[in-house]
Amino acid sequence: MLNWGLIFFIFLMIISIFIVFAVYSGSTSGIPANSMILTGILTSILAIILTHISYPRISNIKIIILGIIMSISVIAYFIIINFMNEHSRITVSLINFLYIYQFFIIILCVSLPSFIRSSHSKFTLIFLIAVELLIMFAILNSNIKWHFIADIRDPSNILPFSAVPCIAFIITLGISIINKSNHFHIGGFLSGLSLFMCISWIFFTDANGVNHFDSITFAIIPLILFAGIIVHWISRISHMAFYDPMLRIYNRAYCNKIINEEISVKKNNIAVIMIDIDHFKKINDTFGHSFGDKMLIHISQLLTQKIVPNGILCRYGGEEFIVFYNFRSKTQLINLLEELRITVSKSKLRNGKNNIKANISIGSAYTINRTIPYNEMIEIADKALYKSKNTGRNKVTIKSIN
Repeated sequence: MLNWGLIFFIFLMIISIFIVFAVYSGSTSGIPANSMILTGILTSILAIILTHISYPRISNIKIIILGIIMSISVIAYFIIINFMNEHSRITVSLINFLYIYQFFIIILCVSLPSFIRSSHSKFTLIFLIAVELLIMFAILNSNIKWHFIADIRDPSNILPFSAVPCIAFIITLGISIINKSNHFHIGGFLSGLSLFMCISWIFFTDANGVNHFDSITFAIIPLILFAGIIVHWISRISHMAFYDPMLRIYNRAYCNKIINEEISVKKNNIAVIMIDIDHFKKINDTFGHSFGDKMLIHISQLLTQKIVPNGILCRYGGEEFIVFYNFRSKTQLINLLEELRITVSKSKLRNGKNNIKANISIGSAYTINRTIPYNEMIEIADKALYKSKNTGRNKVTIKSIN
């Protein structure tokens, strides 16, 4: 599967480098054309609409904050440069504040959990909008207090000038790397966006007024938001289609995807492993379906720890799992299967005052350096599983297809 987060990061890095070289081809100052102002405002409005449409389907607080807050910042930017004196200290302070606030929003989004209650999401969004508008209002109605914001981006003040964007980018990238799992490419997208704004801040600064490349940056931001939201949306839909939300492993649809895409096992050491929880119906009937779900989750986690990353674990249906495993030798495969069985049989799950145990039966088909259709491998592994269950359960049966 393509790592769209990494692709986003590289793409935005290329755009940033391209703009650095493009700066030498023309003037970097002056108010942008009306067409750019109109385009920036319209694309921001469309980004807000896309965010509103996508949020009920992906329910990610990061997306709604990014899409709405950053689009509002873009609209505010183009309104400011269209109606205010481009060389005014207040104008420069407002533009610098919009940069800083967007860096803050990016760091906030990469740090927040993806999913929180809807009421909390709305409160967070309203609070952040209110903070932005209140600070902008304070800058507009002050002659001296907020002028330090105008000086932050003055190249003569080298420490704050370089520190603000660089620290923001490093924090964003670091948190993205730490929290890269289950974020559906948002980390790479936000890191790339932070780098893009960092380069715009450093290379295209003009402490005395509006910079033309600032306008280009703010006009591009809604387009980046568009692409990021759509890629995240598609990734989430694909994930939901192929992922079991309770067990947090792949489902049978993903298993079928592997079968349909690969068609057959290439010449390699490949095993298909079928795993079934023994007497699972009895566990459900005795302790209830809620505990049965906990047992499923518990065993799924035990299997994942032993199988990943050399194999792919899928829920095949009910209490049955299937594994596609790449092994080094027959001995290593046999040891793994026995280790899976023993690990589960020794494990206990607390239910009130009782510790409940469960066993698994395993059937596996493997091939060494032969091309075998996956369907045939699964059929043989399934027969091996039934042999394990019919000869006493809590057993491993392994069959070679060589």
